[in-house]
Amino acid sequence: MIKHLPRSARDAGRAEECITPAFRLSCRLVCRRDLAFCALVVAGGVLALPAESGQTFNEATTNQLRFFSQGNCGLTKSGTALNANCTSGFLPGGEGSASNGSASSSVSSPAALAPGQERIRVFRERQGKSGGSADTSIGLGQGFSLFVAPGYERLSHSNNAYEDGYASDIGGVTVGGDYQFNTYLLAGLAFSYRYQDARYDDGGGFNTSDYGLTVYGSVLPVDNAFIDVAAGYGWQKSNETRVGRLFNNVGVNYAKARLRSDYTGDRLTAGVIAGYDQPIDNINVGPRIGFNATHQEREPYHEKGGLGLPLEYQRDSQTSLQSSLGAAASMAVSTTFGVLLPQIEAAWVHEFANDQRGMKARFRQSTAQVGNFRYDSESPDRNFGIIGVGLTAVLPNGLQPFMAFRSIVGNDNYNSYAVSAGLRLEL
Repeated sequence: MIKHLPRSARDAGRAEECITPAFRLSCRLVCRRDLAFCALVVAGGVLALPAESGQTFNEATTNQLRFFSQGNCGLTKSGTALNANCTSGFLPGGEGSASNGSASSSVSSPAALAPGQERIRVFRERQGKSGGSADTSIGLGQGFSLFVAPGYERLSHSNNAYEDGYASDIGGVTVGGDYQFNTYLLAGLAFSYRYQDARYDDGGGFNTSDYGLTVYGSVLPVDNAFIDVAAGYGWQKSNETRVGRLFNNVGVNYAKARLRSDYTGDRLTAGVIAGYDQPIDNINVGPRIGFNATHQEREPYHEKGGLGLPLEYQRDSQTSLQSSLGAAASMAVSTTFGVLLPQIEAAWVHEFANDQRGMKARFRQSTAQVGNFRYDSESPDRNFGIIGVGLTAVLPNGLQPFMAFRSIVGNDNYNSYAVSAGLRLEL
């Protein structure tokens, strides 16, 4: 038996295709009468109701709840809170926090150096490529070197229709070591741990633990020029709490629930940055160009909580390809205790690959016949800037303390202020 769904179901999305060729003509006839909706229930099965492009999380969940409440409570599992609210007439709409979770990839510093990669250029400066290098007793040697670099970042996300705003604190540490083969070649390995604690503007929040492994290298092909490369893998574990709300028939919020979830993900990164430093007395200044690629995968997961609002989320992936074009300058200053190397950098970043994307979810307490609904992420900012300053000290006995500050500017979605400091020891 073929049964056309009620017109109100059009708010839940447009069916993309009919179930079998035999029913496609009927589907086309329905679509001609109502271009906003075309769906069929066939032998107790329900077509999935994907959202149109540009549908927000709140719109998608509200439309799905409204669909249940308008004569389709039988598509919710009997004995569940979702079914009870539906049969009581309390499912005209709902809303909740929508987030992409930890979104650091979308604002990452393109081809950012591992703490070890500055070593080879400091070595070059100490070999007489710039001023301030008279004290050869402090000169850097070849061989192994170890470093540790703790850091802190304040990352905030602007509230918009597609994703909730949040403020987060990120603390972490990077430890590693490298080997300098000669004046022109260095290779190393670094391990990093980052912990992000975020609080949503509308209640709830998330935290993410990120474990990363990076291999990197630096080469000086000709005088004053360099090429840095890096590739890494990261594993993330997150837990999230969001606030879901239900509204009664006159649009008044009558109940809310805290919905909790845990999920994991993987991250692959690769980057390259090249530059040229022109020495002018004790100053080096020159251009920088880089590319950074990131691919992230998030595993399927589900929420726990009340009011029948918990969702099941499908697997999600995100790919970013960023270029950076900028300049940097450093100065070598001799002192009685060593050589100081202050530096400054600025870059324009362009995003090529990361687009607004669709994600899929369903209410856990709906029946198996109900397909996923779709909602969309925010659109990334295609162009923004990065500015930074730093200071490295070359001291006797192979010690090199360093510190740096970096900020993202001109990004409509994110603001970031990050500081790091560390110590390198030559063996």
